[in-house]
Amino acid sequence: MRTIFQTISLQDELRLRASRSEGTALSIEGNQLLSAEPVEKNLVYRAVDALRRELRIRGGVEIQLKKAIPAGRGLGGDRATPRPHCMAICALRRRNWRRRD
Repeated sequence: MRTIFQTISLQDELRLRASRSEGTALSIEGNQLLSAEPVEKNLVYRAVDALRRELRIRGGVEIQLKKAIPAGRGLGGDRATPRPHCMAICALRRRNWRRRD
């Protein structure tokens, strides 16, 4: 068996913005199936919302996810590590991120 790696020029875009409303809101563009699912099933939403609650951050977070990497095609487009999302929410709310591997 051989494994061949090939670079590709696909990338997802993730934007987080502080919100005055409570809770976490997620909008998804570029993937109709993901945008039709309940947001509570989405890994990005779950990671950001859990960290927001853990850090007792007042106010909310608006997440905008633009999908370019297709989910379910073996490219890792449906399961990204939540670390960048957690770091982004900390930066957004000016909290320190302590790295624990």
